[in-house]
Amino acid sequence: AKQRRTLRQVLLASGAVSLYQLALIEAGNLDALMVGRFRVIDRLRVTPKEAIYRVFDPSRGTGAGVHLLRHLSEAEMQDAVHPDEFRQRFAAARDAAHPNLAAVEDVLEIGGRPAVLQEWLTGLFSADWPAQAGHPGCWVRLATMAAAGIESAHRHGLVHGRLTSDSFVLTADGALKVTGFGEPPFLSQQPPPADLSVAADLRAFGQVLFGWSQLAAKQKRPGKPKPFPDALLAVVRRLEADAEPPMADTVAADRPYESATEVLADLQRAARDTGFSDDAWEKLLKYVADNAPDSPVGLKRSA
Repeated sequence: AKQRRTLRQVLLASGAVSLYQLALIEAGNLDALMVGRFRVIDRLRVTPKEAIYRVFDPSRGTGAGVHLLRHLSEAEMQDAVHPDEFRQRFAAARDAAHPNLAAVEDVLEIGGRPAVLQEWLTGLFSADWPAQAGHPGCWVRLATMAAAGIESAHRHGLVHGRLTSDSFVLTADGALKVTGFGEPPFLSQQPPPADLSVAADLRAFGQVLFGWSQLAAKQKRPGKPKPFPDALLAVVRRLEADAEPPMADTVAADRPYESATEVLADLQRAARDTGFSDDAWEKLLKYVADNAPDSPVGLKRSA
């Protein structure tokens, strides 16, 4: 016998509506299906500071599809500084646009409150990457893309302050994206960063790159793992180097990098001298495609 399914079940199974949309329809709250010009697919998170939605933007045509929309809360509008900080920081991130930065597509006003439209990003946080990411050729490609994103943000006057392995995402088509640049610190539920500076970002980037260099050791292979190339580790050491104390008699072996532009140039040079494995890269991208969660990675797990 054919199973009799309710209209509710048919609609959900078809993918025509999400559970969130259906709940609003059943409650008769049709107004909430739209936020400004955007069609709400799902409400992903609400904090006292903002609401975050998965939305469809009809003004961009069917191809442009789904985005992340963040809308400042009513309560935050009472703050003397936060609404302007929200607008200005996200606008700076929009202007720093780069293929290796998670895109801020629009900064707008909805219902008298600022909102930001961000790229819907799916992929895998670097903390979850497999051993192939630590293959020297893959490592230097990933590091170069990450440095290019950081360099663009820094050049536009943006400092991150919270770079960790969860700030770097690899998509299934092989693009690395740095997330979190331009995000106002007050939106985070964590305490503000102790050191908001280019130097602190570069040191944190060095720690992340060192972690990636250890990934290949995860591979269960007989025998001793091949040591990571010294030319690549030299970049990590310099990123992590301490600034010289003013009274130092000796010159530090590793002078810290002064800018991401310097780091990028060194990584590009190193990439030319590092063997690349298409096989390792393809395995890495297949792993990302098979393991990427459905939720957008812009919603950092630690937030």
